[in-house]
Amino acid sequence: METLLFQYLLLWKPLGYFLVFLGLALEGDTALFIASFLTYHGFLDFENFFLAAFSGAIIGDVFWYWLGKKINNSSSFVNKLTSRIKFADEHLINRLAHTIFVSKFIYGIHHLVILRAGALNLNLKKIIKYNILPTLLWILFIGGLGYLFGASFTLIKKYVKFIEIGLLIALIIFFVIEKFIKKRSEKKL
Repeated sequence: METLLFQYLLLWKPLGYFLVFLGLALEGDTALFIASFLTYHGFLDFENFFLAAFSGAIIGDVFWYWLGKKINNSSSFVNKLTSRIKFADEHLINRLAHTIFVSKFIYGIHHLVILRAGALNLNLKKIIKYNILPTLLWILFIGGLGYLFGASFTLIKKYVKFIEIGLLIALIIFFVIEKFIKKRSEKKL
């Protein structure tokens, strides 16, 4: 892989680990998948990657909890967003460990669950305690997928240019068909 960003990662690896930490704290799945991919290709060391990923995920959840606690009584957009999962309140209160575990593996919902837990003022120590095992398993699973994709990418990278051309042709065909249907429907009206 020949890009300017990756050359900087090779020259100064702490930047890469900081980006992994930040990516896992703020986003999650996508950052973990990409970082695992890069770890396979030697841009990051496995032990330091794992430490940055785990600490980023846990500290990120503390941040999301704190944010949920801060916005609890505000009328902000984030508070309105977390109020959409009020149906999960009973699960959070009565089955906290189970809810955290399941939410960790559902894309896009874990941070909302932690935000809601903060808004409900649930015990942060329990949340951290119940979050350790799911986070480890999540890193192993999603990180493992990224790592395996990195391994398989070396096998298929010569075919990627053909996939790009195929996608471009499919996009052009889509727009032509869309334009044809639009003209045909306008004539009928």
